This record gives sequence, C-alpha cells and structure tokens, in this order.
Amino acid sequence: MGSFLDFIAEISGRLKSPMPDSWSGMTEVELAQRLLQGLNECLYQTYEGIGTTTFSGEELQYFSEFHKFWEQNHREILNARIGRGQARLATEGINHAVQVYGRAVLGVTHETSVHLHQGT
Repeated sequence: MGSFLDFIAEISGRLKSPMPDSWSGMTEVELAQRLLQGLNECLYQTYEGIGTTTFSGEELQYFSEFHKFWEQNHREILNARIGRGQARLATEGINHAVQVYGRAVLGVTHETSVHLHQGT
C-alpha cells in the first residue's frame, strides 16, 4: 500500500464500486477520519431502541448495527465449509483427546484454560 488513498481505491475496486467524486477533494487524513467515524458508528455504537438479542438465556441489547446484521447473516458471510478430509482430521483429534483425557473432555467450557492453569 503506497498511501491511504491507494488503500481506499483498492477496497473500492474489490467492492466493484467507484469512489465518489466528492472524495477527490479530500485529503488522506480527512478520508481516514471519515472512514474511522463510519466504522465506529457501525461497529461499536449503540443507542436506545436498537433492539435486543438473547444469549445464554439472557436478553441483551445489541451493541451496534453490525451486531444485528452479523446475527442475521454470519453464516452466509463466513460461508464455512468443511471437506471430508478436514472432518476426518477433526474426528481423529477428538478421538485422541477422549483416549488421553476421557469423555469429560467433551464437556469443556470457555473457562477450561483458567482451571487448567490454576491446577483445579
């Protein structure tokens, strides 16, 4: 990347959408400021009435517009695919873990590493 303007142009090209003509009069700093402002508003800002989602049986407010979008579209966005070879490797890994650690390994939670490091 030679400049921030080059970066913006590359993104525009990937989106197959030309940069607006009004951007040509802005400095790179102004473009960066507007980009960061827009990203911040979309990704990290919430507001009264944005809506709620449910997680672990608890109703929580969305933390951003992107959070709402992600909840509805994450499967399509990620478009995750697992081939037979990858599935076989995962199965072998799980089988090995069960042989070494017993069936209890299948019931691990996100707190497992904390307990392992504390020796509990």
